[in-house]
Amino acid sequence: MKEKNATIWTKSGLMLGLGESIYEVFDVLDNMRQNKVDFLTVGQYLQPTDGHQKLKKYYKINKSNFCLPNLSLPFLSLIHISE
Repeated sequence: MKEKNATIWTKSGLMLGLGESIYEVFDVLDNMRQNKVDFLTVGQYLQPTDGHQKLKKYYKINKSNFCLPNLSLPFLSLIHISE
């Protein structure tokens, strides 16, 4: 999309807690940056019922030590990806 119009903002999303490794998360984030994604939503998967996909990991973030102050799991937040 950026090749057609560099002024258009782009957004992508990522859901955590389904068994991904930290290396996979960083790989996806790096890929988004390389593809000039402007905004990112990050969500924590929460298993709604026993019949749904099992929660593999619940991410706890210490906001005082985290570089993205708008992140608030398990709720979706909009984060501006900057270089």
